[in-house]
Amino acid sequence: MKTLFNLSLMDNINFYKPLMALAMKEIIENIGWVDEIGYLVISYFTKQRYDLSQLENAIENESEITEISENISLLAYKKVLESYTYKNEKKYRAMLLSGVKNQNRLTQWQIDDEILNSIKF
Repeated sequence: MKTLFNLSLMDNINFYKPLMALAMKEIIENIGWVDEIGYLVISYFTKQRYDLSQLENAIENESEITEISENISLLAYKKVLESYTYKNEKKYRAMLLSGVKNQNRLTQWQIDDEILNSIKF
């Protein structure tokens, strides 16, 4: 599980790999290993693109992140980060801190949705 969690932490913080890893952990703990679900999770991790730019640009940080609004990708990332001790934990914390700071900024999709909703047909 730790390897799967570590892979999910390395990726872009806005992707849902930490959430998928947490779901897999819950499934294993509650019903045990299921080949079909394991295949889906492994396929998701291997077929989805990886964006390691945030990890490469992260400056190690030891500060604690306590306040995270209801952003599921950030909450999942924090929960995965707190699950184990990692070699690059300081960089992962920096990525989480950056994600928390940027969570209030609108994404391009949100802007597009607002524009489409404002158009009256």
